[in-house]
Amino acid sequence: MRQLLQSLFVYDWPWGMGSASKLSVAEVRLIKGMLEIRPRLTNQAILAYFTRPGRDLNHRVIAEIAGGERLPAEPPASSAETLAYMAASEAIARPNADGFLPDVGHAHRATPGMTRWLLLDWWPVGQGLFSTGSIIRRHAPPLTWTYDCGTTSSDSILQAALDGFSRQQKLIKSHRIRLAVLSHFDNDHISGFVRLVKSSPVETVLLPYIPLWRRLVIALELGIGADDPNFGFFIDPVTFLFGIDGGQIGEIVFVPAAGPDDAPESPEGPDIGPEDGRDDALKIEEGKPPSESARDPVRFPKAGTKVRFLRRAGRIFVPGFWEFVPYNDAGMAPNATPAFLRAATPLMATLRDDPDKRVSALASLKGLYDRTFGASSEARNLISLFLYSGPLGPLRLRSSYGAAFAAENDRFCQMHTGDGTLDEGPRFDAFKRFYTPADRLARSGFFQVMHHGARVNWHDGLAKSLEPVVSLFSSDPAHKKFKHPHAEVLRDFWPYGATQVDRSNGYSFLGCLERR
Repeated sequence: MRQLLQSLFVYDWPWGMGSASKLSVAEVRLIKGMLEIRPRLTNQAILAYFTRPGRDLNHRVIAEIAGGERLPAEPPASSAETLAYMAASEAIARPNADGFLPDVGHAHRATPGMTRWLLLDWWPVGQGLFSTGSIIRRHAPPLTWTYDCGTTSSDSILQAALDGFSRQQKLIKSHRIRLAVLSHFDNDHISGFVRLVKSSPVETVLLPYIPLWRRLVIALELGIGADDPNFGFFIDPVTFLFGIDGGQIGEIVFVPAAGPDDAPESPEGPDIGPEDGRDDALKIEEGKPPSESARDPVRFPKAGTKVRFLRRAGRIFVPGFWEFVPYNDAGMAPNATPAFLRAATPLMATLRDDPDKRVSALASLKGLYDRTFGASSEARNLISLFLYSGPLGPLRLRSSYGAAFAAENDRFCQMHTGDGTLDEGPRFDAFKRFYTPADRLARSGFFQVMHHGARVNWHDGLAKSLEPVVSLFSSDPAHKKFKHPHAEVLRDFWPYGATQVDRSNGYSFLGCLERR
């Protein structure tokens, strides 16, 4: 298994526990927490989390703890604390148990039962992107989300990442993906998505709304012909995704393009729920489909499928707890003229309804597009779904493993950019206006650098204007064609935790969240 927190934990933790066979209070509480896990772990499996060279624990220790002979007054660790410790132990040879129980040996004491652990991963998939997040909670199932899932590097490393994610989710008792996001439709961002959907039920799939004519042009740019099985995804992503054999998708939500003055609301949650049975459902700020979708197949889903459109600048959130704020920058791409749409409409109808004529219709559409917008591919790729994720209520980062965060830091929010463009001028200004309310941009400590660190998607000084704590480049520097990240982009982000995620090195973060 790819170590969950590989390459981040190189510390030789001080144990501070008398004899080699003596367990600390925190360790006893964690063992009590493990004893409550069902199906029941074996004594040997539990002891494996607390042994180290020169420290062999006898099985009777478990029996004594279970029987109340050792520290009987100490309560068991919560499920969140226990599972977080077990997840970290996959990579840390000797983790400090005290660090996972905020009310043991710390000056800052958490309100009992309010601890949550934030687990973030950028998986090593080479030239591509696969990012996941989970919040392990005390009285509710983990909240798990994903962002993109693909590579143009070896498929075997993508499969290894998918296998590692699956094992991780089983370890933390996460049985579904609450939100799966696709930033755009390039192969290096979606090539593993079908397998991801087959491996785990997905409650909501979030896609940028891209008009049919533009989706078809993207397929052309990617070299996907009309006879390719994946061409159906570009014709009708709803039918394609709901038709995945063995897949379990609850709904698909499309994010319309944001206007230049759009910005999401900034409500503050009254608490840091949900706990103790409070509402845990994802809320969708639903809106009307954009006018350009009038003849799009996604507007007419088949029976048994559920499709919605987010309102412009809408959010997806768990009330009082956590929010996801997407930004579709398609509004910055060239718009179709009425003349273009008149000529393209019959071609799109043929592509949609007559498979025998798709090859010729697709060629005609390409010619029409090139005559209207020019043959440069740059205009075709100015689309990506950005995603901010962070807390609604008064949560702070109390302690962390994997990044140099200051104590009580609130800059643990994440900003994913996919292959978006933040060059100097209108695009960056629009992005900044969109995410400035509620300090979302200022709190985004984790920043996925756009398009694997390509210079055409960046401008000099971008890193200084954002000042992330960790800047993540997901790419394959040895790739024969792309050579991402480009040197000038890497230099710009170097003072801001520049981190390379490639074919063999991933990045993981584990942080304890609690009430401010």
